[in-house]
Amino acid sequence: MLVMKPLAFDALPYPPLALLPTLPRLNPGEKTSMSIANLIRTNIDSLVKDWAEHAGNHIAAAEKLPLHELEDSARNLFAAIAIDMEAHQTKAEQFQKSVGKKVPERSFISEHAIGHADHRLSQGFSLNDIVSEFRAARASVMRSWASEENVERDGHEEMVRFNEAIDEAVGISLDRFDARLSRARELFLAVLGHDMRDPLGAIMLSSQLIQTDMDLSATSARAARQLHASAFRLTHMLNDLLDFTRTRLGKTLPIEAIDGDMSQTISQVVDEMRVVYPAALIDLKASGDVHGRWDFAKLAQVASNLMGNAIQHGDPLQPITVGVNGLADQLELTVTNLGKPIPAEVQNRIFDPLTRGTHVERKGSIGLGLYISAQIAVAHRGRIDVHSDESHTTFTVSIPR
Repeated sequence: MLVMKPLAFDALPYPPLALLPTLPRLNPGEKTSMSIANLIRTNIDSLVKDWAEHAGNHIAAAEKLPLHELEDSARNLFAAIAIDMEAHQTKAEQFQKSVGKKVPERSFISEHAIGHADHRLSQGFSLNDIVSEFRAARASVMRSWASEENVERDGHEEMVRFNEAIDEAVGISLDRFDARLSRARELFLAVLGHDMRDPLGAIMLSSQLIQTDMDLSATSARAARQLHASAFRLTHMLNDLLDFTRTRLGKTLPIEAIDGDMSQTISQVVDEMRVVYPAALIDLKASGDVHGRWDFAKLAQVASNLMGNAIQHGDPLQPITVGVNGLADQLELTVTNLGKPIPAEVQNRIFDPLTRGTHVERKGSIGLGLYISAQIAVAHRGRIDVHSDESHTTFTVSIPR
């Protein structure tokens, strides 16, 4: 477990907190212009105690941390603020910080903010928890400054510098936290994709080979078909889940475009769906020039998702019609089924993630297929639309050439 220790000052152009000069005692009635930086140094112990109490009482993840770790975090933060406020800063530098521009990488406050984010991520803190910590630090200092008798009340510049220091630390910590969290998610996706795709592929291949055995009993043949169908559905659910997570990280789905014939790709998908869903009636119709340069694997995923959706929600006694239409400036892929129409309120959000109709009864779906299909269309600079009424339901994917 990563243990938070007071940050080392010796590698930085600043003296450690313990060596910063303390303020002389003031004679009764004497006035001086105490800066916020000096106030922090003078009241560091009470500020640390106040902050640690807030974290321990109001942040669930902080409850499991030893008191000394909370206090070390607070002491480092307040020291960083004090040192940053006393560092020389030009008007240009002040403006750059005020609009969130990058600060020197070896500044003390950036060192603290990065270390703080790394530690908090390892301890299970959320982004809201980190913001709450900095908000508590700001409030503690402001309360102390307001109660100090020997403070000049026209310290506008002091307030500006203090808030800049807090905001800078917040920004750096959140950026670091988000980057580390995104990296952890990407690593998880890579491991998940690698470790699950290989065994699923082996299951599908083995089940196909088993079905070629001419001496296989009817019961064993059914079991092999069911094994293949289950592995097929799991593979598609895994692909949808991985693509969904990538898009939620703010990334566009990667497209690997090659030249090819879309009718051949969709025909292969139809054959796969007929094997997985032997009771389904699927008709394929192709027209026009369906050659082009697209990501055929991704568009096959779209076709599979749309056919699966039609099988799941359509009338099982009526055929599903799949169309591949080559137009002058685009390719259209359509999937049409008969059955109950999609309610209007569902149509308005049907391409949102995790959206499922209340009439869903069959298992094998996690509600991501239509969302992923829409994202793949967008990645091809295209779109997907739905039309549903009492006569039929049609999904249309339009992809430019």
